[in-house]
Order: sequence, then structure tokens, then C-alpha cells
Amino acid sequence: MPAQLFSKLSGALEAVPLWIPIILLPALALTFSVLAIVFRLRRWAFPVLLFFGGVGVALLSGHAPLALFYGGCYVAFAALLLLMLFAPKPKKRKKKSREEREEELFKRLCAKSATTPKDTPAKVCRYEEPAVTVQECGMRLSHAEELLKKLKACNLAPSDRLETEVLGHTIDGCRGKPLSEQEVRRLNDCLASVLKLTAKYKL
Repeated sequence: MPAQLFSKLSGALEAVPLWIPIILLPALALTFSVLAIVFRLRRWAFPVLLFFGGVGVALLSGHAPLALFYGGCYVAFAALLLLMLFAPKPKKRKKKSREEREEELFKRLCAKSATTPKDTPAKVCRYEEPAVTVQECGMRLSHAEELLKKLKACNLAPSDRLETEVLGHTIDGCRGKPLSEQEVRRLNDCLASVLKLTAKYKL
């Protein structure tokens, strides 16, 4: 009796079309994996995939070589599905607020300024030749003083009169000595200001 039942069962399994275990069951396993991701049924993944694999091997039990080959392929396929199911999700990059972006930019600028080497001080020579001789300085000063006298004789605006006084004191400080480059630049600025005032008052 048991032998007859086993033979009937074997005959029924052999009568099942091969496309059911080879195509239908892997397709069902893939469909379940997708649904498990959508509906968060990952805990049922392993037993369900194992069930589909066992049914496939049982249906191909009448074809021993094919059943072994199918079992190996299904194990690899199921492992791939499980990897897809339990792979860690990539973390979404949180969008930074405006305050966080400004703070990050401020930190980067501070770090950059900290790593930037400080400017080396300019080399100072113990002896520098004067840029302008006393004679050349006297010629410039006399011309500026003449223009300042003409300006002081005019009816100047209060701000222009104050500027004229300041220019006069600056020019007097350059008298009687050779000038360095910095002092020459200051004197030239004063002369330019004097000329601008004379042009303003049409002298």
C-alpha cells in the first residue's frame, strides 16, 4: 500500500509540466520579495523562499540530474533575493539649513586663514638713500606754498579752509630735509590736493 501511494505520488510529480518549477516558482519568489520590501514582510522571506525551493526540487525529483542543477541555481537565486531584502538602505542626505551652511562656510574660512602663512615683514634696510634731495624738495615746497597763499586769500568754504590749513602743516613738516619714498608720496598727495583746490576756485 505505501509503495503504491509513493508510486502514484511520483507519477503525479512527473506529470507536472517542467515550466512550473523552472519558471513559475522563481517568478513567485521574486514577486514575494518585492512585496516583502513594500509591505515590510522581511521576516517571512527566508521560510517562504525555502518553501518555493523545496517545492521546485520535489517537482523535479523524477529528474535527478535536473533536480540537483535546479537546487543549486535556486540557492544562488534565493541568496541574491535575500541580499536585496536585507541590504542596508542608503541614508538620505539631510538638506542643510541656511544657518548650518553659513556656519560651515565660516569654519572653512577660519581654517583656511589659520593655515595660510602670515605675510613676512618687509625687509628694512639700515641705510636708505633719500628719494628727493633737499634742492628738489625746496622747489616743490615753494610752488606749493605759493598756491596755498593764493588759496588762503580767497573766500574758501569752511571745509576747504580747514583742508588748506592741514595741507600747510604737512608741507611745513617736509621742509629742510631729504625725503624718503613714503614722505615723497605724502608730499605728492598734498600737492595734488592743492592743485585740486586751485582748480576748484579757478586760481
